[in-house]
Amino acid sequence: MAGTSATAGSRPDAGGDAQCGEPSGGNGSSSSSDAGSGSTDAGSTDDAGSTDDAGSAGAGAGASAGGAGGTAGAGGTGGDALTGGTAGGAGSAGMSSNLPQPACKDGVTKGSPCSAASAQSCYKSCGPDNVGYKRETCVNGAYDELQSGCTFPSGQDYTCYKVPPSLPGACPSGIPRGGSACQVVECTVCFGGSVQAPQYQDSTGAQKPGYCVCSEAGVWTCGSIGSWPCPGQGCQ
Repeated sequence: MAGTSATAGSRPDAGGDAQCGEPSGGNGSSSSSDAGSGSTDAGSTDDAGSTDDAGSAGAGAGASAGGAGGTAGAGGTGGDALTGGTAGGAGSAGMSSNLPQPACKDGVTKGSPCSAASAQSCYKSCGPDNVGYKRETCVNGAYDELQSGCTFPSGQDYTCYKVPPSLPGACPSGIPRGGSACQVVECTVCFGGSVQAPQYQDSTGAQKPGYCVCSEAGVWTCGSIGSWPCPGQGCQ
């Protein structure tokens, strides 16, 4: 979703894993078997344009210029958490290359039921434009997120999500809502509230601390503070 603005940046390419910081709060750590560590989010979910919240079914439809949407899923066995098609909307955002395998089946999220026949561990996209990912692990009959927040691959350009020192004049008044229409230049980070306490609404209307950018599809794609790539590597 590369656009032209003061913070314009190209979409991330595939790379290793990195831990991105956040404007407030500490950083959580991933399980030892995870591909990397993610930023802290106290277990909160993200929004439209990512696969964490009510936007998990593609409510955000946030498109990225990082590449054409591909099939991120791996063929699964009956009753498991894998899918032979696209995984969690990662393909729709063009960021399937960022998603480790195996990819979670559409609809798999924290609290979803699982069994011995299910995939015991899988990955789903998260963050604005699905540029990050998180791991779902089957624990005691339900999927759990042993790592809070998102993991963002390192060696990529996240300048499009650089948090501004003040609310850009191009941002509309009020609190942006994930999945709703927007007409703001790409790579313009918008939010309600204040710089110290930024707010957005997820696609259900629930208010959360975080930010949004207007995607190429013309809808807000948002993320909580712990699931936002910046500040961190690739945000300069």
